[in-house]
Amino acid sequence: MEELKGFEVFEIKPQMVAKGKKSQRLARSDLIGASVQVAAEGGETNMHSHPHTDSVWIVLDGEATFYGAGEGGSDKVAAKLKKHQGLLLKRATPYWFESSGTTPLVILHLTARDPNAKSENSRVNFRPRTRVGSEGAVVVEGKFFGD
Repeated sequence: MEELKGFEVFEIKPQMVAKGKKSQRLARSDLIGASVQVAAEGGETNMHSHPHTDSVWIVLDGEATFYGAGEGGSDKVAAKLKKHQGLLLKRATPYWFESSGTTPLVILHLTARDPNAKSENSRVNFRPRTRVGSEGAVVVEGKFFGD
């Protein structure tokens, strides 16, 4: 098939994980991006926002619980999503999410970014970033803390 300018074909082939999280970038332009994430546990594990990016999250498999900032900075459940459910997250909205089902979460992430935004202002962390590494070690702001 002849490739036409302006078209970019991609295939969603998420790498399943028994532990931790894995992301696959599918496509990106200066305005829009698409990726898929697989999380056996965890997800986006710290309260943060993207001041210049709107996001759509769609659960392809598993379940996700999204949290927002409640009164006094406490975490409040904003949505519990099951397979084929999604949500729109408007720019600058503080959030985090986790895999909350019995099977790994497979979630499609679509982003639309303000083309005039500066890249160094793409994420605002309200708490240190943490995630579970491949051997179960916790990562905080890029530093590993193993058993």
